[in-house]
Amino acid sequence: MTGAMLRIALLAVPLLLTGCGLMPAGAEFEGAGDHAATDNIAAAPAKVQTRFERGLQDMEQQLWDEALAAMETLWRDYPEYSGPALNAALIYQRKAMPEQSEQWFRRALESNPSNLDARNAFAVFLREQGRYVEAEEQYQAALVTAAEHAATHYNLAILYDLYLGEKASALDHFSRYQELTAGESRQVTGWIADLQRQLAQRPSNDGGAS
Repeated sequence: MTGAMLRIALLAVPLLLTGCGLMPAGAEFEGAGDHAATDNIAAAPAKVQTRFERGLQDMEQQLWDEALAAMETLWRDYPEYSGPALNAALIYQRKAMPEQSEQWFRRALESNPSNLDARNAFAVFLREQGRYVEAEEQYQAALVTAAEHAATHYNLAILYDLYLGEKASALDHFSRYQELTAGESRQVTGWIADLQRQLAQRPSNDGGAS
C-alpha cells in the first residue's frame, strides 16, 4: 500500500463517539491532549453531569435516537457547555444528515470557540463535504487557540497532502507533529520522507537561470 493510500485508509476509521466529562473524545485524531480547551466541568451542576453521562451511555449502546434527544435537550438547557452540541453533531454525521450536523457543529463552537475537538471534527466534516478551504480555516482557527496542538497539525497535514495538493505545507505540518510528539510515529516519519522525495523531484521554478 502506498503512503497516500495508507493515509486514506486511516481516515476511514469511524468517529469516536465516547466522552469524558463534558468534552467528547476527538474524531480522526489522537485526541485533544494537554492543550484542549475544556468546558468548566468542575463548575457543572451534578444534574448536568448525570444527564450527560446518560446520553453517553446511550451512545455507547448505539441508541442513537435516544442519545441525540438527550444531547440536544441538554444543550438547550445549558448552552454554555459545548460537549452535548458536539456529540449531537457527530450523531447527525453518523446518520448521514449533513445539514443538521453542520448546524450542531456551529452551535458547539458558539458555546466554546476554543473547543479543539469541535474544530477538528468540524474540519473533518467539511473535508468530507468537499469544502477543503473551509476545513483548512477550521484547522487554522484551532492553531490560533493552541499553536502546539499536535493532532491539529496532523489533520491539517493530511488535508494539504491528499486534498489540496500543497505538499510543502503538508511537510511542514507533519514535521511539526513529529516535533511535538517526539517523533513517535514511524508512519509519519515515512510520510515525511515520501513528501521530501516528491518535493525534491519537482522541477525548479527559476527556469534554469544562473
